[in-house]
Amino acid sequence: MNNYVRLNNLLDNEVVTFIATICFMVIIFAMGFCLGRFMRIKKLEDKWDKELTKTQKVINEILEKAGIFKEISLRREGDKQ
Repeated sequence: MNNYVRLNNLLDNEVVTFIATICFMVIIFAMGFCLGRFMRIKKLEDKWDKELTKTQKVINEILEKAGIFKEISLRREGDKQ
């Protein structure tokens, strides 16, 4: 019975509730930070892909004007196209 009283007092303690609330807030903040970081990286990758496509078109136009009909394909290292 003595252990039950100690556990009950621990759960009712305001300090434990406060610490649990802070931990929960930290977890939520960390998840939001990671998600935001992922979204920014994805946005940069999309921008980089657009720039690669533009550069590829320019290079292919220059090669075509020079009489070389081999097309250049620019891709990021991780792409599996």
